[in-house]
Amino acid sequence: MSVSPLIAAFSAVLLAETVADRSLYTISSLTTRFRAPYVAVGVSIAFVMKMGVAVLAGRTLAALSPSLVGAVTGAAFFATAIALFLRRSRNLPENEPPFAHAASVSFAAIFFTEWCDIGQVTAAMIAARFGAPLLVWTGASAAVILKGLLALTVAARLRNRVRSEWLRYGACATCVVLGVLAILRID
Repeated sequence: MSVSPLIAAFSAVLLAETVADRSLYTISSLTTRFRAPYVAVGVSIAFVMKMGVAVLAGRTLAALSPSLVGAVTGAAFFATAIALFLRRSRNLPENEPPFAHAASVSFAAIFFTEWCDIGQVTAAMIAARFGAPLLVWTGASAAVILKGLLALTVAARLRNRVRSEWLRYGACATCVVLGVLAILRID
């Protein structure tokens, strides 16, 4: 068995997701509010599930109405902004939100946004080309998880240097802007 589909999926999805993707900002915003490991778990599960859907149902996803995708993505960004805003700033790690809350907000912020993005479309095309969905899913999932971990690392360092209240307002503003952009379908 050739590992070409795995390598092709990893390389193409990593490049596509790094160049043209908003989830970097979402993950960074979440990491300014929650512990990085909690965010990592939530976003990793979301990425793995989204790539599974892309590989298995790529053609169906591509046929969804762009307006519907934009509306759902926008609503998810707005919900994330509200969740981040309503949680009062606390000094981490003393009174941090529990793991389940942080991981579920992180999961939802990634899973319910940016469907049919370039990374999913790329994974779907590679799966169709090679006919090896498991290898493509593995490579694509590894690529988006790596991207997420890079965003987590940068944001975790930022969290240690900037007041948590400023970061919370910045994270909320970022989610609102991304929500508006999604609804207007501006990439």
